[in-house]
Amino acid sequence: MDKSIASVYLLFVVGLLETFLGRIGLTVNTLIAYGGRVVLIGSSVWVNMPIYLTLLITGSLLMVLSSTIKLLGLRDVYAEYCTFRQVAYSLKNSIIAFLYEYRYFVVFLFSFTLRFIPELVVWPWLIGYDTPEYVATLKDYLVKPAFFTYTKWYGYYTILPPLLYLILYPIAHVIDPWYIFKVVPSIIFGLESVALMYFLDKGLKWNYYKCYIATILYSAYPISLRFSWDLHRNSLGNIFLFLAMGRLESKNNWRDPVLIAFTILGALSHQTTATLLAIIFLIYAALKAKGFERIGYLVLASTCIAMDIVYVKFKIILPNPMLG
Repeated sequence: MDKSIASVYLLFVVGLLETFLGRIGLTVNTLIAYGGRVVLIGSSVWVNMPIYLTLLITGSLLMVLSSTIKLLGLRDVYAEYCTFRQVAYSLKNSIIAFLYEYRYFVVFLFSFTLRFIPELVVWPWLIGYDTPEYVATLKDYLVKPAFFTYTKWYGYYTILPPLLYLILYPIAHVIDPWYIFKVVPSIIFGLESVALMYFLDKGLKWNYYKCYIATILYSAYPISLRFSWDLHRNSLGNIFLFLAMGRLESKNNWRDPVLIAFTILGALSHQTTATLLAIIFLIYAALKAKGFERIGYLVLASTCIAMDIVYVKFKIILPNPMLG
């Protein structure tokens, strides 16, 4: 291992140790000050100790710096180039290569950060009109895990798409649902952007410049952000909708187990996703599929339609003749 690589790793280890000591110090001091009455995860109460905060901040900065040097290959820049123009040119190429290789991580980080900023601004309060209902429903499931059966939603018993609650159910045994829904919506929004880039990249075969522009515009669009504030099941369904469309366009094979998995997970996420997937498969069956393939796509569409029927409690909803 050459000296430049060793120094980068040493810088990262020092930053990691500083961050660890700062975090442990804050935790221990908080436990001592409040006699162990503070929840360690999700609590807004902590003891302000400047020395530990300094360790946390400087350690985090050292880890970010060392990771940037390693990922962008800046150590090679310093070793091989001496003029500013050459350094700038090499740095530009390194950044472009990094953005291409880690494009999914970059769009996730961008979208997650953009969505998480409002959560920090209003901490510890929830964002979105429906979000408290999500918290209450998850707490209801902790008492009685009645998935796939009638659950109260805004005071009425209904059958909710269960996937989001199934994912969060084990986590809710450790972390209060209130704080789960302070973080999880931002994670979902980040993954939604990743799924969109996957669809544009693998499904539509766009170059990565167009994928970046479209995904960033989607993430920064006020309607998308507002959608993510409290329509969490819808957002989860969008992830599998984009993934399913990308897989369908790239493979065009109804037997593909990944496509089938995305379809089932999408139908379990939200009824709108189930409906949209059913329409897509029906279009494929009518316009693109041939012979036996039509039956396969019709089976996938029927699966989504069956989930829709479950969600409407096995009733066909017709317009009210008096109200329209």
